[in-house]
Amino acid sequence: MKRILIIEDEIDLLETTFDFLTVAGFDPHTAKDGAEGVQMALNILPDLIICDIAMPKMDGYEVYKALQENTLTSSIPFIFLTAKATMNDLRTGMQLGADDYITKPYSFDDLLLSIHARIKKSEKKNRQNQDFIYSLLDNSYTANFVYQNGNIIYANDVLSELLGYKRRDIIANDFAKWVDDKSIGIVKNKLDLATKGLQNIHFEAGIVTSDKMEMKVYWYINSMLIDNQYSLVVNIVIDELGESMGDDFTGNLESAVNILVQNKDIITKDLLDKLKPLVTHKNHEQKKIPVKLSAREIDVLKLVCKGMSNNEIADKLFISFRTVERHRTNLIRKTNAKNIIDVIVFGLKYNLVEL
Repeated sequence: MKRILIIEDEIDLLETTFDFLTVAGFDPHTAKDGAEGVQMALNILPDLIICDIAMPKMDGYEVYKALQENTLTSSIPFIFLTAKATMNDLRTGMQLGADDYITKPYSFDDLLLSIHARIKKSEKKNRQNQDFIYSLLDNSYTANFVYQNGNIIYANDVLSELLGYKRRDIIANDFAKWVDDKSIGIVKNKLDLATKGLQNIHFEAGIVTSDKMEMKVYWYINSMLIDNQYSLVVNIVIDELGESMGDDFTGNLESAVNILVQNKDIITKDLLDKLKPLVTHKNHEQKKIPVKLSAREIDVLKLVCKGMSNNEIADKLFISFRTVERHRTNLIRKTNAKNIIDVIVFGLKYNLVEL
């Protein structure tokens, strides 16, 4: 059931909208002014926000700006409500980045259409983001896992190799299986602090591998929205390089995701700059490329990474648009990738792409 937050200072309209959304199968929550609305949004992380503009203390524009400053609420679909709709009002709302702008009085049918459209678009974006995040974590040279609602929901192969346990065993069991007795309290305390909202936590704690080897490792915790849920990405580094790598790992991951969302059809240099630290390690020996790519496929990959469209690549290489598409498809198929972003990560990992 989708959670919808209604921020409206007209009590009659607030209550009527609440009743309508309840009947329509949503889980509505209400706030009577902007300040209360911001706090409520941070507490419940709704799937969509409907917000009046003209409110005392904090108007709708200020609410939107405040929520945009927080990573966990910046991607929530946002619909403005207003009793006036001058061209200047519309321009202001859209320049801020709101998803829709509905004028009072409005029909509930129109509101419902807008809600369904915005949620559908948001779900598609969330799926893309989730696939992208896991692709980066899968391809990272550092051990990491995702912690959500008190459980490990994901662990990458590097962590599995480090600990000597299969990924499914790491996910299915408590930390006590592989964190040493002296550190288990520290780890759980730090995860609890991060769950409560403390950002960018890093500390040192011990782990125990399946063959009983004990070692001290660096832990770096940061929060992200994954599958539209508050989640912790935990990066584990086993040597002093952790001081330079781990601190920026989840920050770069989050920035890369944000860039991808804003430029989903174009691979920008900013995105490549954020991807590079996530999939390379300066002390890691270069691995042999596990698949055979043709010279033309590598050329196409390099031009994709320069932000070129398929038409631009076709003109640059003097080939047809359809041939470019075929090369892109081959790159995805040969590297066993989910999408072209996975292919780019592959290219960075094996130094096929130069920044």
